[in-house]
Amino acid sequence: RIFGTMTKGDEALYQRLLKVGVVDSQVQANETKRLFRDMFKDPSAVDKNMITKMPTEVGIQTKRKLLKGFAKLQDSYIAEDDFWKIINWNLERNRYSGIAEQIGVTKDNFKQLIDKNLPKQPLETAQEFALRQANSRDAIKALGENGDKIADYFSNLAQRRGYIDSGLNSTEQFSNFLDEIAGNLTRNQVPNYGYVGKTARALRQSPFGNFIAFPLEIMRTGNNILQRSLDDIATGIPEIQGLGYKRLASFGATVVGVPAAVVGTAKAYHDVDSEEMDALRRIVPEWSKNSTLVPM
Repeated sequence: RIFGTMTKGDEALYQRLLKVGVVDSQVQANETKRLFRDMFKDPSAVDKNMITKMPTEVGIQTKRKLLKGFAKLQDSYIAEDDFWKIINWNLERNRYSGIAEQIGVTKDNFKQLIDKNLPKQPLETAQEFALRQANSRDAIKALGENGDKIADYFSNLAQRRGYIDSGLNSTEQFSNFLDEIAGNLTRNQVPNYGYVGKTARALRQSPFGNFIAFPLEIMRTGNNILQRSLDDIATGIPEIQGLGYKRLASFGATVVGVPAAVVGTAKAYHDVDSEEMDALRRIVPEWSKNSTLVPM
């Protein structure tokens, strides 16, 4: 994308990722983009004197050069972030493709399953609605005792029905269905600027609020990963429960195990004891006192 060498296949995949909200939503890059927009379009939102007291021609030339340079840096930064989001999306898609196959969710019945709780649509007649409901009941019954749980589970994950229904046939719609499940999980478990609230966006204009979106997103996504794990475990569907336990274990290792292991290894390598770590914590800046400190 940065060098303009994307193939048609890459472009098609990128469009799919855009439609499910996976790419082009990097938190820090979007925060920086909005700060630049405020500075150039509404100087009073940042510091009126910075622009109004600058010679007009100098201001125009500076603005052009800054925006051009920023565009390149932003593309590079977003591409790096998108890379990891795409990895996560692919991981989730492959997981759920396998799980769907194991529990009997296919291109032939997935629409009936996720239609279970879908209310009557404006253009749908009473007879069409009744038939759709009957088809949903039949598809759920065919899955056995966990049919209702499976239908509820996938109905909650498949939020972007418009994208799912845009497929030209059942095969394309099922592919879109898997895209959306993976996209939903990626949107809600990886920092995403589109989910930052209005208050946080307003705070970026204050001296204390620059890049506040990222820590807020870390809190939101961390809570979502934990909640998703617990919800999966509580489904009563063995295949989904297994995934929930794996997700919970991975989250625990990332939050607790990995940092502790890195600190312990660094302390041993550099021969640093606990007293020296306490002393280090006393002299670091206030905002780092509760952070994970690694001796180098």
